[in-house]
Amino acid sequence: MSKVENYINRLSERELRQYIDEFVSTDPKLSERFCAFIADKLCESSAEEEIGAVVRAFAPTKLRGKNEVKNWDKISTESNRLFKRAKTAILHGRPDIAIVVGLTWLECFRDNYDEEALYHDDDGQLNLDCEAAADLIELAVSAACTTQEWKEVALKEVNKLAEEESIYTYYDYVDLEALLHRLEILMEDEDDEQYEE
Repeated sequence: MSKVENYINRLSERELRQYIDEFVSTDPKLSERFCAFIADKLCESSAEEEIGAVVRAFAPTKLRGKNEVKNWDKISTESNRLFKRAKTAILHGRPDIAIVVGLTWLECFRDNYDEEALYHDDDGQLNLDCEAAADLIELAVSAACTTQEWKEVALKEVNKLAEEESIYTYYDYVDLEALLHRLEILMEDEDDEQYEE
């Protein structure tokens, strides 16, 4: 292990992020190189890897007695990081990443929701996370670089989520019917533009 690796291993993720942010902001060329490096990494990422990252965000992370429970604060923090990364992927021509992150997040939230989440959400953060996942899908579908195939995947999967009875039916976390309607309008507008040409 090199000296640098040894030091990096001693830092927390927050400290390392803070240092990188301060370091790259000192030199515009360094900042450009760093952004290009991150963009390359996003382009290398596969949809399956992003699905795995979302699923891991929902893994049980606390012990209460002998039971593992969800740490909803940690899930929310990690989700926001994944959402930001997915938005960056859209800017770099990978809207498929944003679509799978948004859809997988909504599915994982549905599958992992429990009373702990209901009691935890006194500040409405889980509502905001659900809305962010929906907004991510809509943003990706509206992107010029999104293929028709990926738009249809988004429409089909949101339709499935909207049709089934789940927490989205019983609690006001996100209006999937409204999201579905907005996606349909986006796709109709695109069809109209192609027809006019």
